Amino acid sequence: MAAIKVGSDRRVIVAQLEILYEHIPIALLGSVFMSSLGVWLLFDHVALPSLLVWYGTVLAMVAIRLCQFLINRANPVSAETAHVRGWSTGIFSGVFGCVWAWFAIAYVQPSDPLLISHVGLLIICVIAGAMVTQSAYLPSLVAFMLPAGVGSSYAMTLHTGEYSYLGILGVGLFAMAMVFSLRIHRMFARIIDTQFENDDLMLALEEKKTAAEEASRAKSKFLADASHDVRQPLNATGLYLAMLRDNPGDQEIIRRMEASIELLEAMYTRVLEVARLDEGAVETVSALIDVDDLVTEVADRHRAAAQEKGLGLRVETGRVGTIETDPVLIVRVLDNLVSNAVKYTARGEVHLSTNPSSAGVEIHVRDSGIGIPLELQDRIFDEYFQLESNGVRSGQGLGLAIVRRLCQLMDIELSLTSFEGRGSHFQLDVPRRLRAWIDQSEGISH
Repeated sequence: MAAIKVGSDRRVIVAQLEILYEHIPIALLGSVFMSSLGVWLLFDHVALPSLLVWYGTVLAMVAIRLCQFLINRANPVSAETAHVRGWSTGIFSGVFGCVWAWFAIAYVQPSDPLLISHVGLLIICVIAGAMVTQSAYLPSLVAFMLPAGVGSSYAMTLHTGEYSYLGILGVGLFAMAMVFSLRIHRMFARIIDTQFENDDLMLALEEKKTAAEEASRAKSKFLADASHDVRQPLNATGLYLAMLRDNPGDQEIIRRMEASIELLEAMYTRVLEVARLDEGAVETVSALIDVDDLVTEVADRHRAAAQEKGLGLRVETGRVGTIETDPVLIVRVLDNLVSNAVKYTARGEVHLSTNPSSAGVEIHVRDSGIGIPLELQDRIFDEYFQLESNGVRSGQGLGLAIVRRLCQLMDIELSLTSFEGRGSHFQLDVPRRLRAWIDQSEGISH
């Protein structure tokens, strides 16, 4: 797993700073201890006023760092404050690194090998402590390590006389410390990355669970409504049969019976179709289809229903040629869209048109009907969701859900543009060839 780049995500910076702040107490105790030990070791070897000034600077820096820690406990770092907190922490670490570089440069003396060893060991211990306490946040780590490491290496190389080889040793140790520090940083980054991935997975799981619960509630509601809807045609059929026994020659009763049975059959067919699509039981069969003829035939099937409502049904073809797709499934898609357009349009017209596109063919179904409110456009393709037309709901709310599934099955991009009270526009972007058919053809040719 790749390490996260610092600054690529505010969440990452927040997490890194939180780890850094957790280590502040132990880092402060280490700073006080190491600086106090340095004063004790150098007390009789260097000028006391200079040493006390340096020690006072360290204690002042510790006090400032302690204030940062307390502020963070009172107001934990957030995405909004991460940038400012990160900069202030990095600047402070850089200043603290310079203070320790000052210690090495000011107090290494070539005539005193014991003093050289004391200063060198103190600097090594300080850098080792920084490797652990500051590696979570790379800018803070680098800001401290560079001045402390470069300054001490400079002092050990140029201020130690015959012991200048210690400077070369110090450079090597500093390089090793940086390598190990970067490794520790990458380890922290992987931990943070894994934590965020787990959080995102849990969030996605929760969303899926919520969606499944909503779908379950919608299906339960649909079944409750459907039980009433199914009972109506069955009861009506029973009544018509009873009447038919008394009036065997009444063709109107027979017609009504047939209509009730057809309604019941259509209801079960749609529910079954959704179930088969969800289970992946529907397979596509590719065939060559003339798009303009397809659209014209679909329009002709719905022309009588449109004329019965006083609607115009206009077809405008763009001579787009042929496509290779499933002829049965694409007819179902267009039938559903045109049927809905006629159903939800009270006046005006339904307009079908075709246009060529770079990827294939565009098929448009427009109407001047009631339109779809913006807040409902994400739900219009959900199962069992119905719009009201003049305060009345009709159908089972499965037509557009079937359309969406069939489009996905045939690699058709389906889009909707609608304004309440001004009609709707469904656009199908149909590829010239069905992807599954292309894959199958390539497999055979190879």
